[in-house]
Amino acid sequence: MSATVDSGHGATVAFGTSAFTSNIPADAEITWSGFTRDAIETTTMAVAAAGAGKVGNRTFIPSRKVDPGSISFPVQFNPDDDPPMQGDEAVETITVQFKASGGDTTGGKWAADGFMVSFNPSNGDPMTADVEVKLSGNVTITDGS
Repeated sequence: MSATVDSGHGATVAFGTSAFTSNIPADAEITWSGFTRDAIETTTMAVAAAGAGKVGNRTFIPSRKVDPGSISFPVQFNPDDDPPMQGDEAVETITVQFKASGGDTTGGKWAADGFMVSFNPSNGDPMTADVEVKLSGNVTITDGS
């Protein structure tokens, strides 16, 4: 069963197997922490000193392992609907479907395995929560059409 979190801006976040569903407020944003990877040092004893007019001499290559980051977004929620934070949930497919733009009929989408790592509720009117989802593995990017 797939459940979707809807945004007033036309973007959605879908949880592939849990029953979590909620609304993203119309003025809210889905924030992606970004992709990161390590820099692996390759400096050897043979690397020359920087010399006159130069700074730095340590050398690096990019790691082949990329952390896909996490996504964060606020939601309006029903306190009777449990977020997938009970501890026995498996990793599920998380899909961010972006709003169509530039003449496309469907927006692009990014999908990856992931799981909710934080759910911070606030007792307001309506009730809201800040959600963070940690992504794991590859992110599949599909262009809009």
